[in-house]
Amino acid sequence: MTTATQTHEPTWERLPAPYPDLVIAPDEPFPALAHLSLRLKTYRHLLATRVAGPAGRSLLDLGAGPGHFARIASRQGFAVTAVDAREPWTLTGQTSARQIREYDFVQMDLRKFDRLRDFDVIAMIGVIYHLPLEDQLGLLAACRGKVVIIDTEIYDPSAIAADRQHRFTRRTTAEGYAGADCLERGEVYSSHLNPSSFWFEEESFARAIADLGFPRVTVLDPPYRSAFGPRRWYVLDG
Repeated sequence: MTTATQTHEPTWERLPAPYPDLVIAPDEPFPALAHLSLRLKTYRHLLATRVAGPAGRSLLDLGAGPGHFARIASRQGFAVTAVDAREPWTLTGQTSARQIREYDFVQMDLRKFDRLRDFDVIAMIGVIYHLPLEDQLGLLAACRGKVVIIDTEIYDPSAIAADRQHRFTRRTTAEGYAGADCLERGEVYSSHLNPSSFWFEEESFARAIADLGFPRVTVLDPPYRSAFGPRRWYVLDG
């Protein structure tokens, strides 16, 4: 089991979200493409304003999926390595044909990737909530000393649609973190291999960051809404 000792409370900076959230009609399907566009714009903004660096600065994209975020980082001057257990795929969920890419791609379970220390910035966009708790804590602990960009779901049972509630089992972990176990669905937008994952409640995720020893944290306010409720951007420094 991964353990951590809290040494001091990190310095928190709350910045306004650069773009307004989507207006979602309750009687219409969730606008997945517009939601992705918002996330891409926000990521581009964070790279340009929060972790801007000289051309060639190295960035690791863990759980890169189709590669949208890896391409954005590459076009902003980062030398990007993207890691995913699956080949990059298209928005329809189909595996894409191999093509010349703007970044290096490593097909591997991100939990087995052991070169985290080689990179200046580590991006975890839409991925850590697809991991069991111990894997999340271990991965974040291994990233101490780096700039870490996180986009993650936050567990809020009141925001989850009734037809999705069955996938979540609320619990408090042995470490005292509140959240829920989520049943994964085994598709490309889901986890690789593990049948369930852990979603933190917001206060517990903040405590986990502190427990892991990150000295500075930036969070964008307010959260934006996904198909499952609130979703947050964090930047962890060191």
